[in-house]
Amino acid sequence: MKNLLSFVLVIVTIAAVCYGVYKYLLPQDNKTEYQQDFGTSAENITISASLLNLEVKEGDSFAVEYEGSEKLCPECTYDENSKTFSIIQPEYKPKKRQISDENELTVYIPRNAEINVFKLVNAIGDTDLGHLKAKEVKLVIDLGSVKSEKIETGKLRVEANLGDVKIDECSCKDIDIVANLGNVEIGVDGDIKNYSIGASASLGDIEIGSDKYSNNYVQTGSEGSIKIKCSLGNVKIK
Repeated sequence: MKNLLSFVLVIVTIAAVCYGVYKYLLPQDNKTEYQQDFGTSAENITISASLLNLEVKEGDSFAVEYEGSEKLCPECTYDENSKTFSIIQPEYKPKKRQISDENELTVYIPRNAEINVFKLVNAIGDTDLGHLKAKEVKLVIDLGSVKSEKIETGKLRVEANLGDVKIDECSCKDIDIVANLGNVEIGVDGDIKNYSIGASASLGDIEIGSDKYSNNYVQTGSEGSIKIKCSLGNVKIK
């Protein structure tokens, strides 16, 4: 027993030392703020992030506001030829210095903007899409939650590795969501009975409207297609 306690004490001590080195001895990253306006002509939005909390809001033009790590301040550009508004954050490298994990980015989109593709890839961070309109929406989130008040799109694709997905209202005829660890909740536009639905929850419950099922649920309909696959978590479609 003494040997075991000694071993545990050694591990705890090493962990404490490592944390102290990381917290107090590694170079501290500076904080920064960044704002830029990109006009009203964008037709595509592409965001690639490594450590970022994202919020989408309505604005008068395409614009960004960032507050957080200077080293992880994203590069924001607009390509006139492809009409693409791109936001790319540097790779997160925690071993080199202590990086702030409180990185906040707000993206403003004009109310009447006609977006073809909205694509977001984020390694770590929460996402709030607000009321988002685009012909196609693609979301790939490794670690973090996704929520939206409303999404209006022709095609919605979501890959969430670790985190909940919650869309209060989704006006879409083609929905495909894959969640490995986390709950999925989505409200559809129209009568849910008219949709083709394929939902599975390997370790979780399924709720369609007011009815509950376990593991798998399938129905046919002509209004649109909803596919949700959840490995560990609950699925709710309302």
